[in-house]
Amino acid sequence: MQLEEDLDAFLEEFGDPVSVPDLAVTGWGVFSQEDREVFGGAAVAPDYVMVARTDLFGGVDRGVQIVVASGLCAGAYNVTGPARQRGDGAFCDVYLARVPA
Repeated sequence: MQLEEDLDAFLEEFGDPVSVPDLAVTGWGVFSQEDREVFGGAAVAPDYVMVARTDLFGGVDRGVQIVVASGLCAGAYNVTGPARQRGDGAFCDVYLARVPA
């Protein structure tokens, strides 16, 4: 995706509204849930990843909480590590763990 393209149009079509209350940031994120092996492959656990705009969410790091207001992924998540830029840097991956309700 080129930097001059409307990044929000893509995120709004495929994503959910997201906020980071501690940083006063709001925007959109596209969520995916993958399974990862734990206990030496004896079990699997969910691994959540959010794709979002780097200029908004690229500064989040471990310990920050992200809140998804609506959609299938609604709820609170803790960031588990620093955001990682994708491709040209317009988007980043944010790794998350769901906060139990």
